[in-house]
Amino acid sequence: MKKRIALVYGGASKEHDVSVKGYGYMRTLLSDTEYEILPVYIGIDGEWSIRIKGKDIPAYPTRKEGGSIYTGYGFIKIDAAIPLLHGVGGEDGTIQGALEVAGIPYVGATVCASAVCLDKALTKTVARSLGIPTLDDAVFSKKTDTEEALGLCREKVGFPMFIKPRQLGSSVGAFPLRTEEDFRLHFDEAMSLGDNLVIVERMLDNKRELECAFIEMDGQRIITPPGEILVDGFYGWGEKYGGETRVAPRAEIDSETAWKIQGYAELLADALTLRHLARIDFFLADGEIYFNEINTFPGFTAESLYPKMLEANGIDPRSAILSFIEDTLGGRTL
Repeated sequence: MKKRIALVYGGASKEHDVSVKGYGYMRTLLSDTEYEILPVYIGIDGEWSIRIKGKDIPAYPTRKEGGSIYTGYGFIKIDAAIPLLHGVGGEDGTIQGALEVAGIPYVGATVCASAVCLDKALTKTVARSLGIPTLDDAVFSKKTDTEEALGLCREKVGFPMFIKPRQLGSSVGAFPLRTEEDFRLHFDEAMSLGDNLVIVERMLDNKRELECAFIEMDGQRIITPPGEILVDGFYGWGEKYGGETRVAPRAEIDSETAWKIQGYAELLADALTLRHLARIDFFLADGEIYFNEINTFPGFTAESLYPKMLEANGIDPRSAILSFIEDTLGGRTL
């Protein structure tokens, strides 16, 4: 009997559409395999559903039958799940926790690693503890008066700055701030989109955005040489998902810089106990390296740099996904 793999996608997140797009690409990768693929959709309202007999049937995970999805038609046994969710509710440990409670093994980072990595401020704290350089920042965890925040950021960070929600990806709510007018214009918006959890960092002009792919495959852990996002100006939503960005799966940098970035990525992967896949991002400016952030389930679309980096290093993305599934079916959990 075929093993049943649930692809959980959508989600009550501002990155819902990114997840849906990633689901389409993943479904293509997993076509014509020995697995039975079960799409499990989470709507923007947070409701779970499965399409049965042409109808969307409410569903939820349960520990019955050794890990199942329950619908009005009964229990559907799940052998493993791939949570194709981004941002809050997806990469923050909550979906991973739900699957743990239901006894359903899953691909990707564990509850703790997911929760820490989604929060950009917490991840930078880990990086600093490892001696990895990061940009100066100011962190906000509750609703704050704009003028009060401006004064703090002027003192701790200095213009130009960059503001982004601490627990969102895909450049949602992220804005460059070059003047006090920019700050006043975008601070409240970023706070609103980020549920009052934001980070303001020193902004680097003429920086390069370099990213390493972390992968566990067939018992080996690999961190690829850095790839690069080739974009002039701000790397926003349109550039990421509108096909407007050029990417280089292998960045044109000297071997010493590449080696140092890979070393930093390996330290972070070990400290945060990353599993299966992740993307670890850095900035390079004036010869200096700065850690940026980690995505525990990086974008997996035709435009995404992560699968392109795998291919550039001789790793077939489809084979990688199949390896993750087999490892998960082998029973690796917390």
